[in-house]
Amino acid sequence: MLIGALVAGTGCGNTGADKVLSISATGQIEGGVYFDENGSGLPDGTDPGLPGVSLRIVAWGTRDTVAQPVTTANGAFTTSALPVGRYLVSVPAAELGDTVAVVQLADSVVNLLPNGTATVTVGIGFPKLTIAEARAQPVGTKVFVEGVALTSLGVFGDTTTHVADRSAAVRVVRVQPVTQITGDSVRLLGTVSTRDGQPVLEDVRIFILAFSRPLPPIETVTTGQAASAAGGRLDAALIKVANVAISDTVTTPDGFVITADDGSGTLEILLDANIGFVTAGLDPGVAVDATGVLVPNGTGAWVLKPRSPLDLSIR
Repeated sequence: MLIGALVAGTGCGNTGADKVLSISATGQIEGGVYFDENGSGLPDGTDPGLPGVSLRIVAWGTRDTVAQPVTTANGAFTTSALPVGRYLVSVPAAELGDTVAVVQLADSVVNLLPNGTATVTVGIGFPKLTIAEARAQPVGTKVFVEGVALTSLGVFGDTTTHVADRSAAVRVVRVQPVTQITGDSVRLLGTVSTRDGQPVLEDVRIFILAFSRPLPPIETVTTGQAASAAGGRLDAALIKVANVAISDTVTTPDGFVITADDGSGTLEILLDANIGFVTAGLDPGVAVDATGVLVPNGTGAWVLKPRSPLDLSIR
């Protein structure tokens, strides 16, 4: 029996005898590996190609690695002379390490036709997590998150901003300069750290997204709940306290501090000196409504920071 060949029929005499036609059709798989710098999950004009990445090409339905192309200086690879068939293209986990992940693997299962070319695009980058997931990561982990800016960057004297998604909120510190205002839909690339006992993202790069998201609903809580951030659940979140009585005020280098209570426990409300609040009329015995973000003070309690004079009103 002859495998992989076709024996041609014979005619009169010896004409055409013993002619063999070999079945040897092949194709190639090509593509590129890029580093997803902005977390979009797509190759953008500024995303660099990654050199030296080893890929695996495995025959479909088997564990047989038929090729292991390595990307060139610009992140491209080509594997030629592959028998026609179906293949799985992957990046071995050992190539990625603990800090990055595959964020795009377009057309990883390819059907290779005779003389055909299949194209595979691989994106590698830092993982994209919800804010709640990011807050739970070990210190030093670099991640992308997306959400809505609860404050304008630079509105507070400590140059922080706050971002929330449906899962949680987080303070953002040590931000690369960018124009970012309240309500912007943003993607952040930052490193998980802690400040005053709570997770933050630091050394952050902010990308302003073209689409918009609605601001998360503002939760109304008691002063006692605000002072504990509802057991930490509302750390960095935008909340409101209503009809709270001022019991004391004091001026500090950080701003004008109001101590308020609705009967559930005292809460400090910091009117940041960087904003320029009008404090006339904010006297003990006066009742106010206040909206703002919750910031830990480092001693186990939280302070409410209104973002503008519009966040504070006398009853």
